[in-house]
Amino acid sequence: MDRSMIRWSVPIPMRDGIRLRGDLWLPGSAEPAPVIIYRTPYGRAGMDGYEALRPVDAARAGYAVLVQDTRGCFESEGEARPAMWDQEGRDTYDTVEWAAGQPWCDGNAGMAGASYPGMVQWAGAGLRPPHLRAIAPMMATDGPLDRAETGGAIRLDHYLGWAALMALSWMRREERHGREIDPESLARAAALLDDTSPRTALFDLRAALRIDGSPYDLTRHVLVDSLDTPVFPLPDISIPTLLVAGFFDVFSAATIRLHQRMTELHGEGDRHRLIIGPWAHAGGLPNTQGTLNFGVTSSGVASGLPAKHLAFFDHYLRGRPGERETRVEYFLMGARRWRTATSWPPPGTTRRRLYLHGRGDARDEVSGRLAENPAPAGDPPENYGYDPHDPAPSHGGRLLATGDLVGGPLDQHHLLRRADVLAYTTAPLGGALDVIGPVELRLRVASSAPDTDFAAKLVDVTPDGRWILVCDGLLRARYRAGFEREIPLRPGEPTALTVDLGHTAWRFRAGHRLGVLITSSSFPHLDRNTNTGNAIGTDDRAEIARQTVFHAGDLQSYLRFSVDGQAPSTV
Repeated sequence: MDRSMIRWSVPIPMRDGIRLRGDLWLPGSAEPAPVIIYRTPYGRAGMDGYEALRPVDAARAGYAVLVQDTRGCFESEGEARPAMWDQEGRDTYDTVEWAAGQPWCDGNAGMAGASYPGMVQWAGAGLRPPHLRAIAPMMATDGPLDRAETGGAIRLDHYLGWAALMALSWMRREERHGREIDPESLARAAALLDDTSPRTALFDLRAALRIDGSPYDLTRHVLVDSLDTPVFPLPDISIPTLLVAGFFDVFSAATIRLHQRMTELHGEGDRHRLIIGPWAHAGGLPNTQGTLNFGVTSSGVASGLPAKHLAFFDHYLRGRPGERETRVEYFLMGARRWRTATSWPPPGTTRRRLYLHGRGDARDEVSGRLAENPAPAGDPPENYGYDPHDPAPSHGGRLLATGDLVGGPLDQHHLLRRADVLAYTTAPLGGALDVIGPVELRLRVASSAPDTDFAAKLVDVTPDGRWILVCDGLLRARYRAGFEREIPLRPGEPTALTVDLGHTAWRFRAGHRLGVLITSSSFPHLDRNTNTGNAIGTDDRAEIARQTVFHAGDLQSYLRFSVDGQAPSTV
């Protein structure tokens, strides 16, 4: 693109007099054009790697493009704070209306971006800027949905890593502006990103490494702001939406549920679309995740994601008629193909159960069974001890890689050697089985502790001995009836709870087995439950919990999932 058509560091006034800075890309035509806006706290240059729709691609398609630093970040004025969603809503409103009133804009505005740039779209759309016609938030979340995604646990590695990264960025910005920064605090922030061990040694989260003088104070952010994610007024957001999720994204289930809520509230034909790929939380969407290659067509670029965004904006910002779009597109992992549907989960899927049978003690790698029939009377329960001083480690899955962790479909076989992991599998499948939609594990359990965690993983057990992670989840037992109130366990008393494993679209091939792993931690991705029942993040001690998983009679435990309605009964 001709560089003369780019205006760098344009000041955009907010209602309180603060000026936010953005780079403005203008199309070659002299006629006013619709504008697509990106707002980010991570630096404007970083949007070049946003493969869903790069600003340069939108500009080449004839759009005006504004890429803006959010308040208090990089060149924008004002104070940056975590969880300032009300402020982000107002700044988004003001930015949209300023852009729509410029002579180079025809009055139609859309927004794009992933993660935080996705959440500011929701925050702004809730205030109903008159000229905002459509949004395309990718991999975003909101408060209640985000808490459900972790079962009430705290994304310890995620939040501490994110806060350290943002604190370091803020300090370096302050230095560039000639302001004095405590060298020791700057060094601590940098060290925390290089050495993640301090954040994995915590029981008392109040003792987290502090970064004094930064608005991204780690102690406050982990204990307060991390539980204060935005609550978007979805009934007030009636404009069209294009949502993009990844099955291995940290906000996977929340993004999918946001789409479901929008269609429930504002159904209206194809105005709300959802695309789900085999991706983790990142702007780049490659075809390799974890240890697997899902094929070239699974990547964001090869799947035509930029063109789909442009078609969406062409329709709602330019009024161009197009072919009738399907509401949902998803990638069937294991089959290497994209599919379409009118809703999620796709119509025609059927719910299935696989019941847990003993023996699931994985210490000698003798797996329990998953079967279509309930366990017989007298099937003995399984037991293990959960020691917070030696928690089962995080390995793959839906996480944000801000530290040492790697997400995605990794081999879990090494966990079978642990005494605190139970394993259950089906017999080898006689034919392919497509598991498509939400997955949950309904357990009857008992614990010696007044509060503890139960974590579970659905795995694909391959003929060559790998246990590939498909989806996973955790529930903090005190929240088993919801997050409105905490209910302690009665030690030793059987109780029912459901571990939400999120969503997937996975083909289990003939000869493979479905497997379930059960334990009580995923550390340091999620904070450890200390088993004391005390307020989260306030303990300086921890106790061992004796856990029991029941199978038989009135205490059945089972995996519940959806399968392609045309799939044979092969388990």
